[in-house]
Amino acid sequence: MANVQFGTYSPTEDPKDSTRYVYYTRRGEYLGGTTGSAKIFTTDREKYEAAAAASKWEDINDETFLVKYDEKALSHSDFRYISYIVHHESGETDIRELRCIAFTSYNRSETTKRTWRALLASGYSSVPSKQELADENDEKSKLARYAVLDVLHGLEDLTNGAEFWDGTDFLAWGNSEQNPYNKLGQNKFDEYKFIEIPKAIYDDFLAAQGVTSTTYGDSGNHNTQNDPGTHEHVTVKDRRGREKAKIRYQIPAADFEDQQYWTSGSFYYETGVRTPNGISATITAGKSIFWKITPTRLTSATPQQGGQPQPGQPQPAQQPGQPQQPGQQRPGQPQQPGQQRPGQPQHPGQQRPGQPQQPGQQRPGQPQQPGQRPGPPQPGQPQGPGQGQEPGRPQPPPRRAP
Repeated sequence: MANVQFGTYSPTEDPKDSTRYVYYTRRGEYLGGTTGSAKIFTTDREKYEAAAAASKWEDINDETFLVKYDEKALSHSDFRYISYIVHHESGETDIRELRCIAFTSYNRSETTKRTWRALLASGYSSVPSKQELADENDEKSKLARYAVLDVLHGLEDLTNGAEFWDGTDFLAWGNSEQNPYNKLGQNKFDEYKFIEIPKAIYDDFLAAQGVTSTTYGDSGNHNTQNDPGTHEHVTVKDRRGREKAKIRYQIPAADFEDQQYWTSGSFYYETGVRTPNGISATITAGKSIFWKITPTRLTSATPQQGGQPQPGQPQPAQQPGQPQQPGQQRPGQPQQPGQQRPGQPQHPGQQRPGQPQQPGQQRPGQPQQPGQRPGPPQPGQPQGPGQGQEPGRPQPPPRRAP
């Protein structure tokens, strides 16, 4: 063994991948690349242009910025398909709604154990003529890709686990209007044992509609002898002056103004359907409302002390001779130092004297925590019908919960 000689070994780095793939910015701008690539990367325009000029793609093929789905590289085709559906499910150019749709559909795919693309290719999405989103840089296309990248990069889910969403039809039909399909009410009332909407979310959802009525195409299938609701069958002219039969629905439907469903301070409607789950609204964006599936209600069953009055219900005035409530200022009583004047609006973010700091509340001057998502751009465009619904085309019922 004395004459045995061992060769020398010096470790070398793995060769860098010099393949030209497809490249986007983190905010969804298309930079270039080979269409249909097996991989996509995020980078910035300066680095992309430098790599392209020198044909050194290995400089930007950084595994840290490889876009992955289920721990594997996401193909260009899958990314464009998912982005197309998210783009077309949103009414207009609204990053908040696009994000909500992206997270909600991803959540549903996880629950049903289907791939994200497979779920969106199914009846879950009502978008017609599904295809891949072209690599163009109009604002809505960029924002749709941006929203999908947010999900893939593991940002916080702003929907808090939502799995479905609805648009204007939910408010227009409720459970008391004969819908254009000649069925009573919106399908959610037939699928879940209860529906709850926190008041603040309901108010935002209603205000976002921007109208007090909406119309849908009338195929003439309503039975005039049994046509419940307050809707009207009307004739309107389109842009070319042609007459079209329509059904006009008031917004909101009567159910949402019925005070028996607001006794807790939130909208809570027990449907009587024998199923283990109900749905609770977690957020509204654009003209859409997003639903979380839950076996029990998430809002309080009783009004909260000092809560807001119910919709359409005026705040009761104090009666003469009524005893003064604790903490209420008597007429003519001098203002205490630091006390807010009656009728003076609370400043945004201002904490009431003696109010404990809320968990997770940021103190004035406190720096932003690492990993906290920056605020999205606000295009400010009005929203169209939710869930891929075209104007004048009612949305088909989504998939039922398992």
